Amino acid sequence: VFNEGYSASMGADLTREDLTREAIRLGRLLMELLPEPEVMGLLALMLLHQSRRPARTSAGGELVLLDEQDRS
Repeated sequence: VFNEGYSASMGADLTREDLTREAIRLGRLLMELLPEPEVMGLLALMLLHQSRRPARTSAGGELVLLDEQDRS
C-alpha cells in the first residue's frame, strides 16, 4: 500500500497521499499489536519517506530529482 502511494503506478498524480497515510496508520496499529523490531523499522522507514514527500514533488505535482531537492 505504501509503495503504491509513494509512487503511483497509474493515474495523473505522481503520488497518492491517501494510500501512504493509510499504510502508516496500519503500521502504527501493527506496532501496538506486535511491537517487534521489524515492525518498528518498517514504520520508521515509511515515516522517513513520507517526511520527504514535499521535497520530491514540485508545486505542480511533477517529480523533483534528488540533486534538485531541498534536502533540509
